[in-house]
Amino acid sequence: MGELRPPGEPGGLTLRSILVGFLFVLFIDWLILFAIFRVGSIYLVYGHMDVALLLPFVVLVAIVNPLLAWLSPRLQLRKPELAIIFAMGLVAMVVPEFRLTGFFLGVIASPRYFATTENGYAEFLQPYVPTWLIPPDTAGALRYFYEGLPEGGHIPWSAWLPALFWWGSFFLALFLVCLALVVILRKQWEEKERLVFPLVELPLTMMETGQSRVPPFMRNRIFWLGAALPFLVITWNIVGYFQPAWPEIPLLGQHIRWISFGSDFPDIRVKFNVLVLGFAFLANLDVLASIWVFYLLSSLEVGLLARIGLDLGGSDPWCTGFATASWQSFGGYFFLTLLGLWVARRHIAGVVRQALRTGGQVLGDADELLSYRVALVGLVLALAYVVFWLRRVGMSWLPISVFLPILLILYVGGGKIIAQSGLVYVYGTMTAQSFTMHSLGTLRLGPQNLVALGMTFAFIFDGNPYFFPSLSHDARIAGRLPGVNRRAFGGLLVATFLVAFVFSVAYTLYLGYTYGAYNSGAWTLTGAHSFIFNDIIAKVRNPGPPDLGQLAVFGLGTVFAACITFLRYRFVWWPIHPVGFAVCMALPVKMGAASVFLAWLTKLLVLKVGGISLYRKTIPLFLGLIVGYVLGVGLSLVVDGIFFMGQGHQVHWW
Repeated sequence: MGELRPPGEPGGLTLRSILVGFLFVLFIDWLILFAIFRVGSIYLVYGHMDVALLLPFVVLVAIVNPLLAWLSPRLQLRKPELAIIFAMGLVAMVVPEFRLTGFFLGVIASPRYFATTENGYAEFLQPYVPTWLIPPDTAGALRYFYEGLPEGGHIPWSAWLPALFWWGSFFLALFLVCLALVVILRKQWEEKERLVFPLVELPLTMMETGQSRVPPFMRNRIFWLGAALPFLVITWNIVGYFQPAWPEIPLLGQHIRWISFGSDFPDIRVKFNVLVLGFAFLANLDVLASIWVFYLLSSLEVGLLARIGLDLGGSDPWCTGFATASWQSFGGYFFLTLLGLWVARRHIAGVVRQALRTGGQVLGDADELLSYRVALVGLVLALAYVVFWLRRVGMSWLPISVFLPILLILYVGGGKIIAQSGLVYVYGTMTAQSFTMHSLGTLRLGPQNLVALGMTFAFIFDGNPYFFPSLSHDARIAGRLPGVNRRAFGGLLVATFLVAFVFSVAYTLYLGYTYGAYNSGAWTLTGAHSFIFNDIIAKVRNPGPPDLGQLAVFGLGTVFAACITFLRYRFVWWPIHPVGFAVCMALPVKMGAASVFLAWLTKLLVLKVGGISLYRKTIPLFLGLIVGYVLGVGLSLVVDGIFFMGQGHQVHWW
């Protein structure tokens, strides 16, 4: 994986950074699974920069690293090493439980274990699922996973291995697709479009080691003021764990307030989310304004359409609650993604020319995670394997020709939206599966394709871009670190994914067989299957034609996004960015819209009163809010682990 330099030499990959990085990866994945399976408290990762990653990194840079420096300056981890460790953590964060492996194991175990006469799994699912795609229930392999092994029993690893191998190879191919696309688009996004990537500003700030043992960010009083606010609130509420009569401060956690516009109108959710507020403060004002403005407008639109009796049928239940909002927003998402690729066409052509050595202007790929040739060839081969795999699962060419492009649009579009907006919790308002079913019609697809599409929920349960944001942020981090071997960095990220996947699957199976997955409270393993397969079976039983009404709304959303984009390019004063239209009604965005509004209003006032100088002085306050909140959640988790094992408290939620 490239040259390994001794710890004292700046730049490059060091042996200790790689070793610490893999320990960091294993700890993150263990923490996520332990919190939900054993403590029964919280999902530590919902978003694209969440507590599961930030908590151990804060502890590393604020406590462990200063102690190492106190023992010996040579032991202190330097900025490039911290960057490598954090980048590995970014990849590891998207693998366990709610992000990938939880849905994956739940989906492949469900068709056999949960099959009953009433739900029709044996009749409508099992005949269309290849035997190698799901584990057999021989010798009680699935039953013991959900109910726990009998005394003296052993984990039947062999029953799972064939399915794990084929699914794992597919996940690796998708990971390589995302990595190749990140390499191809990085220079366009960072150098030409100058996307700001707000989510990495906090870790980049924390990586600065300075000349003293204490990191520079810890010497800022404004930072500590921001950190104290959420930490003290959570600490205050922790007392209520022991004293039920203790007055709770209803500011953090799951506390939601509702504002109603009347019957038929969706209630406006008001929830204070520290992570959303802190990271959104670093984003562009126009982007922030567009999110809350379009959220309000879309809510009014949904209510007005309901009042006049216009019903487009069911929405995509995994992404949003309203069909009109879902399809029109995804039209905007679709348009913005294709527009971004069109704007980057000359850059992409240059990448292809350099990869094929056909002459012309040389872009230079020395600072990329992969060479352009490797990225292009890898992209083609990985996509070919994805297509081959989908065909083997039973999906025909027509649904593949719709499903796979929409999947890539969700990945690339989501990655760019996150890089622009700094939204911690965001995904598209449509899944690739739902778009394929409604656009082609379930009657035309037939049972085999519908079941195959249902099985793909194992790797994309909602409109989440999964690997792409983590890899694009890793590329951003690598670009800020001169001297780091980019090629070795890219290879290390692939190895990180493999280690995280193997560990997460193995530890999840261990916990299931030891304690019973049904007792874990992990909805991905116990409840998601009915959400997925009941819908698939309903479509198999009652197939229908393409939904022209929803496709029309999708087209109108595309046109509307084009109009907003034209106004933004044509008039300098136009204040609304089209990004908000593309994601405003996605479930996590609706939950965070109030926090986005607060971030927008605060930043607007700061810039109006004190200009850019005051804004820069205010940034540590919001970074402190994030760190204080993360430490508070960590304290709650520790208290739950000591005093309330199995009955923890939900203090963190998107």
